[in-house]
Amino acid sequence: MKIRPSNVVRFEQLMYFAVIMEVILNLGRWNRLMAENPHVHGAVAVGTILGIVTDVLFIWLVARRRKSWVRWLMLPPVVFGIPYSLLTWSPVPVSTAGLICLWWLAQAVALFLIFTGNAREWFAQNSAVQPRPL
Repeated sequence: MKIRPSNVVRFEQLMYFAVIMEVILNLGRWNRLMAENPHVHGAVAVGTILGIVTDVLFIWLVARRRKSWVRWLMLPPVVFGIPYSLLTWSPVPVSTAGLICLWWLAQAVALFLIFTGNAREWFAQNSAVQPRPL
């Protein structure tokens, strides 16, 4: 197996950091989520867990399996999600706001890294057609 480029390694580190931040943020707002959805506690729990598991799967597919299409799937939620969140911002404690900004920053930088520099060649090499042995 080829050595992964530095941009891919940093992408993976930052995205796992973002997942940890997501877990912390979800734990911090858990009671509010449950109060806002009193009749669907199970669905909220399952949705939250599936979201985190999906994030981990996508990070693994991009960083370890070179799946370029997955990095394109990861891009729109960040590109459109951050401005949308800013437009619909509701008052939160300063500590929570700081964690949210750190979460956004980690995701934005990670996705920038995975589309630039030595990551581009790494994904291009994977998509090159390899002849099959007879």
